[in-house]
Amino acid sequence: MRIGIVLTACTLLGGCAAYDGYYREGAPVAQLDADLLECRVSAVQRVPPNTQIRTTPISRTPVVTRCNDDGTCVTTGGEVTGGNTYSYDANAGLRTRVLNQCMAARGYRRVELPYCAGDAPPLVPARLPALTPATCAVRTAGGGVAFVNDGG
Repeated sequence: MRIGIVLTACTLLGGCAAYDGYYREGAPVAQLDADLLECRVSAVQRVPPNTQIRTTPISRTPVVTRCNDDGTCVTTGGEVTGGNTYSYDANAGLRTRVLNQCMAARGYRRVELPYCAGDAPPLVPARLPALTPATCAVRTAGGGVAFVNDGG
């Protein structure tokens, strides 16, 4: 019930994000961080970025002049849109698949969990707990994520 309430509140308020990442029950939190770093480095080495530069198509609206009976004319159109240059990494999708494969080989699976409401609990377990309906994610002081089973 707690997850449903948090997700409903997040949906209504639009300001909550969920943790979307890797999880292996019983794994030390420090091991998750280390494995994720190693897999990210491996994925970048195996599938380096391939930055592509593209430009959106240019289009122009037609110029139209309309005159009324008293001779007043209004010309509209002629606006140019597009021509914006952007870049993207053509290898991003493949690199993500390599990262997911690396983490799966280490026993992790993808999960999506709500972040805990309110302040972080004072005691964050050193190991990833069993997932329950009360499990939520907590941002750690070091910028990582830990998980707790919030009985509230």
